[in-house]
Amino acid sequence: MVEAQAEEKKNKKLYFQVVFLGVIALIGSGIFLFENLGIAFEYDRAKAEVLGTKQIYNRADDTARTYIPTVRYKTKDGNTITVNTGHGSSQYNFSQGEEVTVYYDPKNPRTFKIATFMTMWLGPLIGFSLGLLILLSSRSLKK
Repeated sequence: MVEAQAEEKKNKKLYFQVVFLGVIALIGSGIFLFENLGIAFEYDRAKAEVLGTKQIYNRADDTARTYIPTVRYKTKDGNTITVNTGHGSSQYNFSQGEEVTVYYDPKNPRTFKIATFMTMWLGPLIGFSLGLLILLSSRSLKK
């Protein structure tokens, strides 16, 4: 009887931990989604030309490649902006001369984000899916 109560208490604790993890994943993906929706709706959109990419290795084994692209685009005011992302990503493996879409802050046109599905929407989609999967799996812990 005592062992059964201890096991039930342990399962209840595990259930709440798993639910908490699922909720955190949903909240995190929601924040990321709303941040990117804000960028998509509040920033101006422009076509940019990739002037080049700098390949860097950012892991100890020197095999994980990331790329820092430099792009040039015109703002709605007609100003030409040339800037790099300032951070690397494996998703930024663009060829010189390739055209990409960027969202830039009209108040500070040097602040921009390259708009690809992977950089804008994949993270929230995976986080939301993972959060739902965790929450659904928590149902098997509740008896």
